[in-house]
Amino acid sequence: MLQDNWPLVLLGLRIGVAAALYLFLLVAIRALRAEVRARTMPYAIAIPTRTVAAAAPISMTRVEVAPTAAPARAGDHLEVLAYTGEGGGPGRLAGRSYALRGPALIGRSAGSTIVLPERQVSSRHARVFPDRGAWWVEDLGSTNGTYIGSHRVSGRERLDPSAEVRFGPVVARLVRDTPRNVAR
Repeated sequence: MLQDNWPLVLLGLRIGVAAALYLFLLVAIRALRAEVRARTMPYAIAIPTRTVAAAAPISMTRVEVAPTAAPARAGDHLEVLAYTGEGGGPGRLAGRSYALRGPALIGRSAGSTIVLPERQVSSRHARVFPDRGAWWVEDLGSTNGTYIGSHRVSGRERLDPSAEVRFGPVVARLVRDTPRNVAR
């Protein structure tokens, strides 16, 4: 009886494998579209404002692309301390200092404000920005993560002076004094 139905069984297996492949392709395409949308969409933060009417409730009408930036102090900079990657890594970044004059995009791509040309640093890894007199760091969905000490950054978190922050294998710290070797 199995010999008579063998062509039907093979046909069923072929259809099942084809359906699984199409389902996999559909899921992969949806994931890629979501990734492209996330990288091209600006960050928007809703700020509550009051409407003109006296008895009107608070409405969420105005949207800003970035938090209100407090002026950065002249000596604020990000100093690279070490590289924790495999094989000791290149020493060309250790001791390097990057001036922070406002919001800075940190990543591997040439379009970043602070370029860290390492394979384990994402092209758009993190963002460092001033807000209310303090510096904040925000991970931008990087593969290897952004850490303050041993804590992985999720969302935006305050970056205290002299606290170690890690962008993938690159360890740096925020220094709020006169820079020694500031890269432009």
